[in-house]
Amino acid sequence: MNKKGITPVIATILLLLMTVAAAGTAYFWMVSVQSKIQTGVSTGIEQQLTQAQYQVKLAGVVCNNMTYKITIMNVGPNDIPSGNATLVVTNGTTGATIAVVTNTSSLIARNSVQLIVFNLSTATLPGAGNVTGVKITLPGGAEASDSCTLLSGSV
Repeated sequence: MNKKGITPVIATILLLLMTVAAAGTAYFWMVSVQSKIQTGVSTGIEQQLTQAQYQVKLAGVVCNNMTYKITIMNVGPNDIPSGNATLVVTNGTTGATIAVVTNTSSLIARNSVQLIVFNLSTATLPGAGNVTGVKITLPGGAEASDSCTLLSGSV
């Protein structure tokens, strides 16, 4: 029997190369995973900081026929910039979206109140006495929601 195998030196070198390759692969995989996690956390923190800068409270909501009058109070530490305000009206029972409308709001100074009127010209609202949900989103990401009992509506 004259079989020859690899020498112990070459076997040791091959084992070391395989170990280094496995460690390198694991390192680069961990760096990739860590980068994705860090990006997600950073984005979440930025969103929370933005929401903390702009805080609003609905001081009043009047729903009359196709007109929603929303009185907004800025309770945050900063002025809310002017721009588009979006109102989402939902069915108070099912939660289904009835209408999404946009209107322009002017700058809302800190600790001040502003009335924004939204006209729902194409929405089919439930009848008078029914409850709708309202959610308003202002420039800068400030949001507030409430419910409103319709004074009159289309059937």
